[in-house]
Amino acid sequence: MKRYLLLICLILITSKAFAEEVPEKFKNPIFNNILWSENYNLTNHMRLTPNYTYDLENPRGNYKTTYIAESDKAVLVKYYGEGFAKNNVSYELYFIHEKYYLSREKRYRCNVWQCIFDIKNGVFNPKYDISQNIYSSDLPCPDEKVEDLSIIGKPDPDCLEELRRLGWDKYITSEEKKK
Repeated sequence: MKRYLLLICLILITSKAFAEEVPEKFKNPIFNNILWSENYNLTNHMRLTPNYTYDLENPRGNYKTTYIAESDKAVLVKYYGEGFAKNNVSYELYFIHEKYYLSREKRYRCNVWQCIFDIKNGVFNPKYDISQNIYSSDLPCPDEKVEDLSIIGKPDPDCLEELRRLGWDKYITSEEKKK
């Protein structure tokens, strides 16, 4: 009887030690507050939490996510498709790209990029399966370079390069990831 009790205790202790804990809130408050869409054709202001993405414009656009990783300037979550897209998985990377100064309002704003890496039927093709969107936050950015408001002529950040720089490409499981 003591052996079984000892075995159960050992299993409980080791399972907690190896389980990745999902935080209640992200380290950076930007990812728990409103992210304002900078896409003027389609607004989808949102709030990202470790377990859920809330579309503040369309409640049917809310979806459950799985927490993967975070740093003080980036978050990676996983989303499983539903309905017709049930064989698809998306990894969504949100990262703080820069802060910029709004001269009319005399305040700074933070640019947050969303990169979506789609895996369709177990295959990831970086040429076609990365989409990106830009959001902004009214919360203060960590100290980053300050850019002016004009984005004309500036290159967009490279989503795959950012994922690799963070070392999070290891989380995307697909046969075609590294080709």
